[in-house]
Amino acid sequence: MQTTAPARMLERYADALAIGLALLIFLDLPWYINGALLPALQSKVFYFAMFAACLPVIAARSADAVRWLGSSYGIWMLGLIVMNLAHMLGSLDPEAPKEIFSRIEVLGLMLVITFALSQARQGLLHAVLPWIGLLLACLVIIDFLAPDRIIPQPMPSEGDLLGELGQVEGRASGTMGNPNKAGEAMALLLLLSMPLARRRIGWLLLGAVGAATLMTASRSSIAAVALVVAGGFVLGTVPRILVVIMAAIAALLAMNPQLIVDYLLGRTDLGFGNIENFVERLGTMLSGEFSDPSSNERLLVLEEGLRLFTENPIIGGGAAATSLWDLPVSVHNQAVLMLAEYGIIGGAFWVAMLALPFARLLRGQGGFGQAALASLLMLLFSSATHNMLDFNYWLAAIALFSIGWPPTQQRLD
Repeated sequence: MQTTAPARMLERYADALAIGLALLIFLDLPWYINGALLPALQSKVFYFAMFAACLPVIAARSADAVRWLGSSYGIWMLGLIVMNLAHMLGSLDPEAPKEIFSRIEVLGLMLVITFALSQARQGLLHAVLPWIGLLLACLVIIDFLAPDRIIPQPMPSEGDLLGELGQVEGRASGTMGNPNKAGEAMALLLLLSMPLARRRIGWLLLGAVGAATLMTASRSSIAAVALVVAGGFVLGTVPRILVVIMAAIAALLAMNPQLIVDYLLGRTDLGFGNIENFVERLGTMLSGEFSDPSSNERLLVLEEGLRLFTENPIIGGGAAATSLWDLPVSVHNQAVLMLAEYGIIGGAFWVAMLALPFARLLRGQGGFGQAALASLLMLLFSSATHNMLDFNYWLAAIALFSIGWPPTQQRLD
């Protein structure tokens, strides 16, 4: 059946929109432009523009939009919105409603944006996602080799610019601003690109992501990339010879950690007194002894989060409770955050998140191995971050997991 000119224009618009949205989300460009380039241009301007750009696709494909709301991902997202709305209306903390409303805004925006992503031709996303992953990895590598090229480093008279931007000194983050975010996004893009990259830029992507993740010194991200690579090796969706080479290099570095230390000590441009922290983080992975200040802080807030849950097991301590408490950081654990703030109901939403990749099996849109790997990746990161439902790249990745990503080789063929 021949398509009409308006239909072709809509298809091209949906494809272009998907590319733009994927770049903005997985490189966190709204934050980067606002935080590092043009402080006067607020991030919300980009989010309003992204929402407005999705409206033509929603209007033209309203039936598909309704089906998206009724999909497993749509129902899960709507449930999160309703749960947060109930907590906002019933909150006794005067500071909580503003924080909760911000969460609702993110969830609502991403429900719209992920629909737009789902409307692009799959072949287009198959071609684009590996390149976005490679681009992010290269930006992180550049940020490590030349720390002042992507995000300007502060001068003594400028105050704590790094702290204001959310950077961590001495650890690369590219345009993401935070090394943990950069590591998470690279691991997600690597998984979403399998087995797409095998037929295109697999060697470059795997090598660049592997090196860039080490440069973030994010322990959870290093473990996550190792999980994705190992899973791809088992499923045959990554170049196996390259995995063997990467494993050999990793073993060499693990047996000779002084090579890393000597290199870092010779990098006078890293400065800012954070080389010790960088080395300490990698050292804990080799020794298995997590007794550094960061690990101790995570244990403290984790225990406090569990205490909050035991005191309020049914409905939790209230949305945003772990953001507004007196401790310096939140719980660094997505499962504990859901239990601490929303109780057993929140825990059920977390379990549902882990199950979303398997929803596609009921529609014959993916393989069990790919779904299991996506679920395991979310489980691993749940033990290290509490922002999976706050960051755009996480919600976009979860949406793609729910509709058949990463695809099987049979679907590509």
